[in-house]
Amino acid sequence: MSAQPPTPGDDPLAALAKATAKAVREEEASRSRRLAEHEDGTARRRRVTRTLSIVVVVAISVGVLAYQGPRTFDPYYGEDPLEDPERAKAYVAGVLDDLSAYRARSGGRLPQSLEVAVPESRLLPPGSAYRLEYRVEDGAPVVTLRGGREPVTLRGAGK
Repeated sequence: MSAQPPTPGDDPLAALAKATAKAVREEEASRSRRLAEHEDGTARRRRVTRTLSIVVVVAISVGVLAYQGPRTFDPYYGEDPLEDPERAKAYVAGVLDDLSAYRARSGGRLPQSLEVAVPESRLLPPGSAYRLEYRVEDGAPVVTLRGGREPVTLRGAGK
């Protein structure tokens, strides 16, 4: 009997160590793959969530602008403020206030037309369905708003 060491191919411990090392490498590779897949899935979910959030915010913004846009430029969009008699009277009273202020500035004289005394922003727009009529009776301004349900006439203070 010779005392030769076993060849590496015949050594059961070496084969077991080799198999264990291979199993550990495979398990490590499998774990790394699963971790990479998990990270990819997480990144994909985050991208989808971010994209959907942006799409929702843009859709809501477009909807709000489509709904509120006309109201931003025209506060009376969709409603006629002068249709209500009380609001019409308040408007005509404001015009009379402007006429009174003009009278105070000009030494008691009333203007020949509303355009002289009333700021343009307070006058009716050119294409309006309403008309403002201005006249002076016995030294007092009289303003009539026509075009609503009923004409609104207010008389200012006399001299």
